[in-house]
Amino acid sequence: METLTKSKNARIVDINNVMYDDSIYETAILNSAGFCDKYKTTTCLIYVSAISKQGEDTSTGDFFGCGRTPGDLDLEEVAEKAAGRSVSILGGKKIKSQRVDLLLDPIVSAQFLGVIAGTLTADSVQKRKSLFEGKIGQKIFSIDLDIFDDGTIPDGLSSKPFDGEGVIKGKTCVFKDGYLKTYLYNTYTARKDKTLSTGNAVRA
Repeated sequence: METLTKSKNARIVDINNVMYDDSIYETAILNSAGFCDKYKTTTCLIYVSAISKQGEDTSTGDFFGCGRTPGDLDLEEVAEKAAGRSVSILGGKKIKSQRVDLLLDPIVSAQFLGVIAGTLTADSVQKRKSLFEGKIGQKIFSIDLDIFDDGTIPDGLSSKPFDGEGVIKGKTCVFKDGYLKTYLYNTYTARKDKTLSTGNAVRA
């Protein structure tokens, strides 16, 4: 992986880190409501961090790939993007604080979504810890943005047949055309709001 990444750009001078990991998980749920079932999942990940240099300027960029099996990993893409992200920062300069339109890297966009995901749970809302409290039906984001919680995507890394309470997973529309449509519920928080679980119970 080091050799492959270095071959992608002559300015890649070293590899900071390469990591591979795979796991097998088996989950079983048995509850007093009569539910009893189990499922097995697998995950694997490859990560590389590359160091580039141009004159006296150096920078580091990384990328990763993940999937259900090693065959899902695209090593060429991971190497190409790690090298590209590293050299793209060379020559970068600070700018003054200002209000501008911003085009985010897909990974950064996903990180932003990860930050707000926890505040979309009904538990967070009911405990008054969410910035989305009382905003069902309100326009929050751009009209171009739809966000779904879909636990049924074939081979999706977070797909599963049922949640931590045995509720069957489905596809929940959280934002449609930028409007907040629902919170994410387990059976307890759903009862408090007199609605149905969205299949988002989590067990530690």
